[in-house]
Amino acid sequence: MPRSKNDAVVESARAPITVRPPFDPAQFARDSDRALRASEESSSQSSDAPSAPALDLRVDAVVEDWVPLLAIPRAELEWMDLKPLACALLLRVNGCSTVREIAQASRIPVREATQVFEKLSRKHVVRWR
Repeated sequence: MPRSKNDAVVESARAPITVRPPFDPAQFARDSDRALRASEESSSQSSDAPSAPALDLRVDAVVEDWVPLLAIPRAELEWMDLKPLACALLLRVNGCSTVREIAQASRIPVREATQVFEKLSRKHVVRWR
């Protein structure tokens, strides 16, 4: 007996749409997440810090001779709600310049720059070398 188009559609609807992969998807997801986190940590540490260890301290007062480092990837800064002055200072963070040098290059008072960097440090946006 010849088959109609409707029979073929019904038969294809019963067939499995996907095939189970030859690995455990849950384990793959855990491994992928772990690798992604490790990659993000290493890229944020290696992108701004040449070789010296960074201080990961909560600070109450920033010293103008300290060198700020980004504690998060630069790409994440655009998602943060930062004031224009903080953004201008963060653009000059390079892992070598001190707070005083960044303030002078930005043409703002050093004291004001230290206050901004204190707030950024409390928000874990910068760390210190």
